[in-house]
Formats: sequence, structure tokens, C-alpha cells
Amino acid sequence: MLRCVVEANTLRTRGVLTAALLLLTCAPVLAAEADDPHRPAAIETTGVPAVSDELLQQLDRYENVRGASFSSWAPDGNGLLIRTRFANSAQLHRVYTPGGRREQITFYEEPVGGGFLPRAKDGAILLTMSSGGNENNQVYYFDPANYRTDRLTDGKSRYGLGPT
Repeated sequence: MLRCVVEANTLRTRGVLTAALLLLTCAPVLAAEADDPHRPAAIETTGVPAVSDELLQQLDRYENVRGASFSSWAPDGNGLLIRTRFANSAQLHRVYTPGGRREQITFYEEPVGGGFLPRAKDGAILLTMSSGGNENNQVYYFDPANYRTDRLTDGKSRYGLGPT
């Protein structure tokens, strides 16, 4: 009987020591996970170290990549329009020569699409743009000489340009 009590006490002691060892080993990892300010609250991780601010800054240059997409050929053959995102929304830029610099021609809060007005001699452009994120695109006439924009549609229905 005495032998059973000693073995039971030894097993209990080993169990307590094992639990304490596991707790001491895992505590820094659990603390790091709990202290990670960049981990969303809805995501649970195990054994993942906190991400440093320095690493996030280094990765930022790979996450903010700008693309450009073709929008329209200039009717006079002198360049083209492209859409490029700066800040929060895509804007129109004109490129005059292959490999040349781009010149931003629209500066709106909303994403802008559009193309040159066919056969226009003054570089006039038709734009499409919504208001306040409603995706209710309207068509605008853009006068590049005065940087003036006039809405051509009713402001209520949804419009698009189609091929220009």
C-alpha cells in the first residue's frame, strides 16, 4: 500500500513538473501572440511570433504596386491615355511617346475612366465617373485646355461609354 502511495505521489509530482515546464516554455510564445498589435483579433495563431513594425515597412513597397491599363488612343496619333492608380483611385494620364513620362490629367476622389473624343482636334475626352462610391457612372466632357468638366448625362441613371 505504501508503495502505491509513493508511486502516485511521484506521478503527481512528474505531472506538475511537466505542466510547469510546458507553461514556462509556451508562455513567451503566448505572450508574443497576445501582444502582436498587427494581428487581427479574429485570427488565432499558435507559435507565430509578432510581426515587427520594421518588417511591415519593408513589405509595404511590395504591397503598393501601381499598374497601368490602356484607355484610349489619341485621335491625332500623338500618344494615348492610360489609367493609373495614385492614392485611392485610378486617374487618367496621357503618354505622348513610347517609354515617355505620363502626365496626369484628372484629379478626382473617385476612379475615372474614359477616352479621347473621336475626331476631336483639341484633345477633348469623355470621362466616366461615379459619385461617393455609388457606382452610378455618369459621362462627362473634359476640356483639357481649361481643365473643365461638364456632365453630359442626367445624374440619375447609370451610363457607360462603350467603344469610342
